[in-house]
Amino acid sequence: MIDLKSLSYYLFVLIAFFIMNLCKGPESRKKVLAFLNLSFIVLLFYYRKKHLLLLFFFLGTNYLGILALYKQRTNKFLTGLLIGISLIALCFYKYSLVQSFFIAFFPLSASLLKPISFIGISFFSFKLISLVVDTAQGKLKEKPDFFHYINYLLFFPCYLSGPLDRFDRFIQDANISTPLGAKETYLAVSRIIFGLFKKALIADSLYGLSIFGINNIDLAQAPTSSLFLGSYLYAFVLYLDFSGYSDIAIGISRLLGIKTPENFNNPFMARNIQEFWNRWHISFIHWLRDYIYFPLQMFFIRIGFKNFVAIAAISYIITFVLAGIWHGDKSIYLWYGLCHGLALAAFQVYSSQLPKLIGQERMQWYQKSTMVRVLATLTTFHFFVFSLIIFIEKTAIIKRIFSFL
Repeated sequence: MIDLKSLSYYLFVLIAFFIMNLCKGPESRKKVLAFLNLSFIVLLFYYRKKHLLLLFFFLGTNYLGILALYKQRTNKFLTGLLIGISLIALCFYKYSLVQSFFIAFFPLSASLLKPISFIGISFFSFKLISLVVDTAQGKLKEKPDFFHYINYLLFFPCYLSGPLDRFDRFIQDANISTPLGAKETYLAVSRIIFGLFKKALIADSLYGLSIFGINNIDLAQAPTSSLFLGSYLYAFVLYLDFSGYSDIAIGISRLLGIKTPENFNNPFMARNIQEFWNRWHISFIHWLRDYIYFPLQMFFIRIGFKNFVAIAAISYIITFVLAGIWHGDKSIYLWYGLCHGLALAAFQVYSSQLPKLIGQERMQWYQKSTMVRVLATLTTFHFFVFSLIIFIEKTAIIKRIFSFL
């Protein structure tokens, strides 16, 4: 298993950087990048050879399916089949209920669960689904090249946890053969160092003081004030850890000539929950928007719903419940997704009705007021902080935290 904070990982990155910069022309670059990505995957799955073989089989069969779909874009059965295979693989390795079902009806499938986790299955599946849907909708400018296909799905800086990219945007960068300049190299390396500073130095150091870094015995005995402050600290630890990882992935991607999309944009400065989710884990939220939220809206319109506010509210709830379930098979993830889905639905209703309630003149003041902006930002931040507390799963501890307010 490769550790993103290990020296060996960055040695691999350094080798990849020098090899890629020796390549001339997009043809040689895409082939060398494919070799590097496959080498990384082999190292990553070195002790999981069954999973490695399954991944290669999955890559090959899906590529043939996508080529067939490119020629028959109206083939809804093939589109559904390819999406279904990705979803089954994702659910099989993430949810114990699905695993129990397969083992009961297909006992031999139990051997695929040793080890039980499949590294990178989530983001691999999301990329594959987006490629299938974009192919079916005729969004691809050209037939997927095999090397571009491999590089897109297995791009090693982003394989484990994103950021998510789109196939067409990815190959635009992959087709550029201009060597990286000194300024671009400096900015990429600086981004990597900044990400390591946030993730390895600050987030890892502060985690032990946060509410989820305290063990269960100390948690029960800790002063209420420590629990309360630890809740705030965890929100910052989560942000620094995840955004730090994204910075590292983006920096390494740029060293290899790929401008991976940004993933965070000062989320704690958001004025409302909708803006927050447009600033947090941006690439994942855009994926949810394009492949779940928008299709849900179109479905409700097709079956006769006419109230756009209601359509948007219901679509938010369903989308975020699914996003919550994706994070894990514990029911607490479902409740977390439902919590944010309801918040987004409530904001949708609130923002649509507020101009009618206070009038256009007051609405203009409301939108420009610094005081309103500050209060709205603080409210959004506190909602996020306290929504994380449900993961403690201990009612007595949660009550103590809220009693401090």
